Amino acid sequence: MIRRFLLAVVLVAPGFENALDAGALDAATFAEWVDGSERPTTSKRGPAHIVSTPGSAIEWQGLRYGDSKNPGPRHLRVGFKGPVAIGSVLTKGGGRLSVLKPDAAYPGDLQKDDQWVAAERLGRDEAADDEFRLWTLPPGTSTRALRFTHDAKPADPAYAGYLGGVYALTERFANIPRRFPSRAPGTSTPPS
Repeated sequence: MIRRFLLAVVLVAPGFENALDAGALDAATFAEWVDGSERPTTSKRGPAHIVSTPGSAIEWQGLRYGDSKNPGPRHLRVGFKGPVAIGSVLTKGGGRLSVLKPDAAYPGDLQKDDQWVAAERLGRDEAADDEFRLWTLPPGTSTRALRFTHDAKPADPAYAGYLGGVYALTERFANIPRRFPSRAPGTSTPPS
């Protein structure tokens, strides 16, 4: 509850301008890739289902993508009608984030990693379904598409990726968590 409140405060603070408007979203390229082929997503609202734009409301349940009976990578693409300057992306879940390189043909081949630039982040490789993650892009990034990737492991209870929401920011921000040593000097327990 506190995290959601803090997130709401941050998103309305000055400087956290949304990089996207509803007209920028390209519903025709909103697709997922799994088991070696690309297909349209199951969302009836297109990218507006999970991408926040001024005055919009994303779906509370998020979106599962790349559902299959096979483990391995699956991708979800959110395309834009033109280049968009993006510095950071805040997500709930989503796996890993990359953006289409400026010289790659639009809308980008989801299975070709060399067409995508990986975003930077702190923490584990993939964002868990219930985890908020701030992704930072290289300075001066302008892109036509975002790609979310989930690499399903054979032991996973479900193989689909999950993206709860996307908020693209024009500015570059860093997510710097408070770091404590695992044990305070001279004590046997970690600091509280």
